[in-house]
Amino acid sequence: MGISSLTDFDSQCDRKAIPLLSSVPGDVIKEFRDGLKFARGGLAHAEYSMLKGHLKDEDLPELFSHFGIDRAKFEMIRDTACVSGICFVHPGAFCDPDYCG
Repeated sequence: MGISSLTDFDSQCDRKAIPLLSSVPGDVIKEFRDGLKFARGGLAHAEYSMLKGHLKDEDLPELFSHFGIDRAKFEMIRDTACVSGICFVHPGAFCDPDYCG
């Protein structure tokens, strides 16, 4: 499944289990972390626009694979945001309709 809670993220980020984040400044990782929303055991929403200056666009599917999201699914639902249980178009965010709501 991968990272399914903030506790999971904190422990994996601390252990450098997500190599892509190793070059991202701590304050940016904190901002990314603070925007993660989990529901029913999965990632419902993530704001990732702050990472764009530190990661290549092609790195994003690999990052989200740590949350159990494969490349095809990420590409299908990227640039959407979970708002009040519904996914809306929102550049720089991610909404998984399986968990948003």
